[in-house]
Amino acid sequence: MRLSFKPRRTSTATGVLVVLALVTAAVAYFTATGSGTASGNVTTLSVPASPAASASGTTATITWTASTIGGSVAATSYRVERYTSTGTDIGPASCSPVASSSGSPNAFGSFTCSDAPGGGSYEYKVTAT
Repeated sequence: MRLSFKPRRTSTATGVLVVLALVTAAVAYFTATGSGTASGNVTTLSVPASPAASASGTTATITWTASTIGGSVAATSYRVERYTSTGTDIGPASCSPVASSSGSPNAFGSFTCSDAPGGGSYEYKVTAT
């Protein structure tokens, strides 16, 4: 999912254009019982929800709500990556990684990442881990 944002230009700052993509990661849980037997399940975290992005001057603010497994296990953290407007990966946002403990009111709540990449157009990808 991509969310685009067009900032208003001011005479004192260069604007930032933000495009947002949300992805999830697979998580494996294994249990072992008895002698020599094991069972395993691979479960996928849900996509971080309710994405939003805004820009003020040269600062981009990205927000989303928690990613979970079946609504009962929260993601442990989120990786926020920055890309050029042409899709070239230019590394993590200055706020990345975002710990689940920073959620409001808790790991099942909402999250915010503020990044100051300078003027230009950027895309952000949020990955639940």
